[in-house]
Amino acid sequence: MYVSWMIGVTYLAVLAILAQLLLVPRVGIAWAVICVVIIHVLCIPAVFRYSRVIWAHLNVRTRP
Repeated sequence: MYVSWMIGVTYLAVLAILAQLLLVPRVGIAWAVICVVIIHVLCIPAVFRYSRVIWAHLNVRTRP
C-alpha cells in the first residue's frame, strides 16, 4: 500500500504539472482534470501490479 501510494502520488504530480502546462491553456481546467482522472483510472492496474513487485523485492531483501 505504501509503495502504491508513492508511485501514485509521483505520477499524479507529473500528470498535474503536464496538464497545467499543456492542457489548461487549450481546453480549460475542467477538461484537464477529466483527462488526468481518466489516465489515472487506466493506470491503476499497472500501479497495483508494479507496487506489489517492488514490495516483494524489498521484502525478500530484508529477510535473512
